[in-house]
Amino acid sequence: MVVASDRLWKDYSVTAMLHLEETKGRVGIAVRQANDRCYDFVGIDQGEAVLLRVQHELALRVPREQKLDSKPIAIKNEENIVIKATVEGNRLEAEVEAIRLESIDDTLAEG
Repeated sequence: MVVASDRLWKDYSVTAMLHLEETKGRVGIAVRQANDRCYDFVGIDQGEAVLLRVQHELALRVPREQKLDSKPIAIKNEENIVIKATVEGNRLEAEVEAIRLESIDDTLAEG
């Protein structure tokens, strides 16, 4: 995980273009990151555009995840995808290849 966040970050927007070599696995960006075990994730996982909350672990190397929003997405290998996310207060809005996702979440207020 590449990290660029700060506790002073409260309300912000980010846009990222990512290149998918394979459609397997998970790809995306972390927002509202407190540390490498507590963050919100926007991206693609198992054929879905997803918003996930990750909060520590259930067991060793098993993250505690809660799906905040998800929608099916069709993607191909060797494709570029655009992810946009806006965090404002307790609201998280995102677009993964123009598929809109949103959630209201009071767990993480900054990062």
